[in-house]
Amino acid sequence: MLTARVDHLQSRYDGLRSRGYGATSRRLKMVSLALADAKDDVFRHDVAADCTRQPARTHWVPRLLTRGAAAPTGSRG
Repeated sequence: MLTARVDHLQSRYDGLRSRGYGATSRRLKMVSLALADAKDDVFRHDVAADCTRQPARTHWVPRLLTRGAAAPTGSRG
């Protein structure tokens, strides 16, 4: 539902731009603001859904430290 609204507003925005409406156009500004609000709604909905699905992490391990853990050490020869 939310992504359909974003898609609709994006196509409307693209259509206005292709017909020559510029950045000073009131109509384009209104569509642009509505598009930004819709994208914000989608982001907030996704974050809220993500927070309710996943349990909280008890600790955080940086990925950079875990990448080289299995690499062999020593000299090649």
